[in-house]
Amino acid sequence: MGTKVTAETEASVNLAESKNIAENVHKLYSPFQGVLKPITEAPDEAFASKAMGDGYLVMPENGTVVAPEDGEVVFPSKHAIGLKAADGTEYLLHIGVDTVKLNGEGFTVFVSDGQEIKKGEKLMEFDPVYIREHAVSDACIVIFTGLTEGESLSLEGEKQVKRLELIGQIRK
Repeated sequence: MGTKVTAETEASVNLAESKNIAENVHKLYSPFQGVLKPITEAPDEAFASKAMGDGYLVMPENGTVVAPEDGEVVFPSKHAIGLKAADGTEYLLHIGVDTVKLNGEGFTVFVSDGQEIKKGEKLMEFDPVYIREHAVSDACIVIFTGLTEGESLSLEGEKQVKRLELIGQIRK
């Protein structure tokens, strides 16, 4: 016995497929305020070549870093914070280039490993002037470390952004 496909069942299947397509998009919100740029403009070849993963950077206007979405802290250090979003997307917020050598000087971190975070929660503060004077760059880099083949990141283009502004998406 075959299943009869009616206009009603076809419509509900199409609606379900639409929802799946919508759910396969991870929206990106900026954790920083400043100028959004593509990762290929990072002042460090390891980031610019996407060796660690695709992403973007923001040239910061100030030193406040907030959670761009709800999730969990999976790797906090003085100059970088690893996050895992509720949908499993993993990424690293890396402040500056060659800032590991600063041994935490110029940074204040407000979160710890395993901590649940909410969108907009302050994660870290850093001193952009100190970073510019003592490191290669104060570029704030976001790297998506777990993207798989077929997943792609798209940004809205180089522009001025505010914290928590929608700046792009990852298609899964």
